[in-house]
Amino acid sequence: VARKERHSAEQRGRSELQGILMVAGAVLLFLALVSYDRHDLDFNRVPANENIHNLLGRVGARVAWSLFFVFGAAAYLPPVLLLAFGCAAFVPSLAEIRNSGRTVAGTIGLLITAVGGLDLFDTALGGLRTHIDSMWVGGIFGRVLNERITIYLFNRTGATLIYLALYLVSLYWLTGFH
Repeated sequence: VARKERHSAEQRGRSELQGILMVAGAVLLFLALVSYDRHDLDFNRVPANENIHNLLGRVGARVAWSLFFVFGAAAYLPPVLLLAFGCAAFVPSLAEIRNSGRTVAGTIGLLITAVGGLDLFDTALGGLRTHIDSMWVGGIFGRVLNERITIYLFNRTGATLIYLALYLVSLYWLTGFH
């Protein structure tokens, strides 16, 4: 019995350490994203800002630029999800969320829905594109996804319905709502 309790305590300690790292990663990613200034990067402006405005320096500026380029405004989703999964390490009733294959599928589905949906309504969200300083509100991933698959095969109405269904399924998988 003592061996089983020790193993359980070690496992809980490992889970809590992972939770702390996820929460820290979420905070760092969020700070990099909210303090992004395109002029911090020398490939956007020559010379780049003398004093880097990003709270995480040059690394934060590059990470934020990369996330905005790939995911567009959906780049804010990974820090939120990391924070949720990190906090789940400290709430025993949420342990299922962190250890479920459904969680992975739900996370991927939610990210696909976010980038595809944002790109789908890119013209209506032009101000958001300017705010994140990206070519596409849904990033390159959302643009390619829509141009090559969803809009190409199903037009805008079908793509909207597909993203809505995927969003609902993803939420179901993430929350385990019964």
